[in-house]
Parts: sequence; structure tokens; C-alpha cells
Amino acid sequence: MQAKFLIITKIREFPSYLSYWENGEKIFIDTVGFRIKGRGSRAKPNKSIGLYWRDKYGKGKLKEQIFDNYPLEEFDRLRLRTGGSDGELTLIKDAFITRIMEGKTLFETASSKICVLYINEQYWGLYIIREMLNTHHFRNKYELDRDFIDILQGFPDYPGVDDGTADQFMNEVLPLFLYEDLSLDQNYVKVNELMDLDNMIDYFIAQTYIANVDWPDSNMKWWRSQNNTEFNKWKWIFFDVDFGFVLDRKEILWLGDYYQVGVENVPFPQIAPGYLLFDALMKNKTFEIKFLERYLYFIEDVFDPTRVEDILQEMIDEIGTEWIKHEETWPYYKYYDIWILILNDMLVFNEERNQWIKPHIEELLETAREE
Repeated sequence: MQAKFLIITKIREFPSYLSYWENGEKIFIDTVGFRIKGRGSRAKPNKSIGLYWRDKYGKGKLKEQIFDNYPLEEFDRLRLRTGGSDGELTLIKDAFITRIMEGKTLFETASSKICVLYINEQYWGLYIIREMLNTHHFRNKYELDRDFIDILQGFPDYPGVDDGTADQFMNEVLPLFLYEDLSLDQNYVKVNELMDLDNMIDYFIAQTYIANVDWPDSNMKWWRSQNNTEFNKWKWIFFDVDFGFVLDRKEILWLGDYYQVGVENVPFPQIAPGYLLFDALMKNKTFEIKFLERYLYFIEDVFDPTRVEDILQEMIDEIGTEWIKHEETWPYYKYYDIWILILNDMLVFNEERNQWIKPHIEELLETAREE
């Protein structure tokens, strides 16, 4: 293992003393805020943790390059993740699927790094260091003003406000989808002025390819800057994909009202509102063809089985036999050999899904071009 955190807690939550090591070299020592994070994972003994840099602790930002192949060197906060809903099975699924997207897609993703955690000098096992995708992230990455960033979540017809305001979306964007015919190019152009449609296409392809059944009724967020013209179109945030890449869902494809196959057990009434924007846009021929052409790119390039296998193997190599010590510390995690088998199932999912889904998309694209 290359990275190691050592946390010495002074009180139950925060402040805490944090040191970070790589390859036996101490990289930094800070006092940070320490918080328990997560929802279902809170019930587990090794909980997800939030680390917060604040002026009152002595330093308002961390200025270090934490993530490999990612140039950002400024962070206000980081998360130490136990793997979420899939944690005890793989630990790395969410980070693995996200790494497949990095460098190939347009939506926002959270970088990751595997580490070993010690709390009060006691071994606490494997964790995944993750960015928090919030207004702090967008300020640090794109030099945007946090006070003018909108982040929405949930169903588009009545979104929750994660940050900022929903006013522009509700007053200018949503009415186009509810009351205008987007098959008409003049209305499609209006939507394109307000939303980054290429970004949205990538996002919906990724979520539907991985067959994430914890979406879109959950884990859907989109964002924009109010005052920066480069980022004032709505874009999507890719996160919490622990329910993707499940082997028995390899022959499910649900593209909203546009196309459905193998979806007998998908809870349509609960999930259908999440496809409101997509359903309306797929009525436009330009968007439909662009979506399907891009889908083939994802199948042939982003989810190329050799590429996906290489990414997973790199993560397995990062962990190595540390998994054995981790599992011995937290026995509800799987034995090493079983863990490897479960990880291999993800490769089987991708290889078989890649072969299964391509003819469906090719047929849809051929039909769309002929109409």
C-alpha cells in the first residue's frame, strides 16, 4: 500500500490530528475536522469519515496532490469511504466504476485513492479517499464562486436543492420539458442553451449501461454556475454507483419510455419520473441519433472489456494482501479468495453485457437513421 492516514482524535467528532504518509514518507500533518459520514454505513463498525480543513483548526485548505493522474492540489474536505452499500463485498466498486469513466466522459466524477487508516494508532483497515462533489469542489477545480453555484438532486419535476437555488431550473428549464414539443428543433435549441446536452448524454449512457437500480429515483444530481458563462449550463454529477455492475442484471436495458427490455422487475412507478428530461429529448431526432452514436462509443471504448479489466487489476494490485489484514480486522468482509471471485463477477458482467447490449443499440440507431 502506498498511502496511509493516521488520525488521533481529541474528542468524539472533531478536531483531530491527521498525518498522511506515502511509501513511508510523511507528506503532511494537519488538524482537521472529523465527522462520521454515510447513511446505511453508519451502522457498521468501520464507518465512513469526513475530513474538513477549516481556518479555525489552523489551515483552511489542504494544498497537496492527493490523487494520481489528477492535477488538483487544493481541497477543503475529503471523504474516507468504506465502500458504501457494496462495501463488505468489494470495497472498491464505486471507485472502480468511476475510474472507468475518468478521462473518457464529460460529467463530474470524484477521484479516488486506496489507503490504510489508523485511528489513535490502531489499525482501522482499508479505506477509499474520495473527493466530495460539492460547491467547495467546483470552486477549487474550476475557480468558481461558491455563492453562485446551484446543485439540485432527486426527480427533475420537483428537485431538492443541495446548494444554491432551483429558481432558474424551475422557471426556465423545466417548463420547456413539460409544455413544449422538443421534437421541434426550435424548442430543442432553447434547451441546448440551458443544458449541456452532451454532458447529459454521457451521464444517461453511463447509468443505463452499468444497470444502476439505485438510480434515477436516487443518487441523481445536476449543477451549474449562475455567473460563469463557461459553466452556466446544467451538467451532471456521477456518484454512488454501488448498485451497478451486478451480474444478474446484465441483460436489462431501460431507456425510459424510448426502449425497454428485460425490465420486468424494475419498479417503474417509483423510478419513471427520473427519466422526464430524457424521455422528452429522445423525441428529437438530433438528440436521439447523437445519444445512440455516443452509446456505441461507450460500448466499444469506455467499457472495452480489456480496458475495464486493466483498471480493476490495477486496483487489486494497489490493495494486494492488505485485504487479508483488513478482513481479519473486520470479519464481516469477505475472505480474500471470495473477494477475488466477486470482483471477477464484475468483469463477467461487463464482458457479457458489452456483447449483449451492442446489437440493441445498433438496431435502434439503424432505425433512427432510416426514419
